Amino acid sequence: MPSRGDRAKLELVKECERCGITTVDQERGAISKNRGEPLRTLNTYRRQLNGKVIFGQNAIVIEGAGQELSVADVGEFRTRK
Repeated sequence: MPSRGDRAKLELVKECERCGITTVDQERGAISKNRGEPLRTLNTYRRQLNGKVIFGQNAIVIEGAGQELSVADVGEFRTRK
């Protein structure tokens, strides 16, 4: 979460299936020179039973709306009890 002392809470709601944003170079905002990556690699070990590639998790903000996440911000994850 933001490293400026602000806090936001996110709730993970579902796995994120194959997403084209994973092939975009985040610093340049353009398609990566390594076309197909990282999806090609993820396809080798992150698959659901339906065969789709899992990239990450979709989340919703449950506390701290309006906070900004930036590259290199640190997050803390806890499991529900």
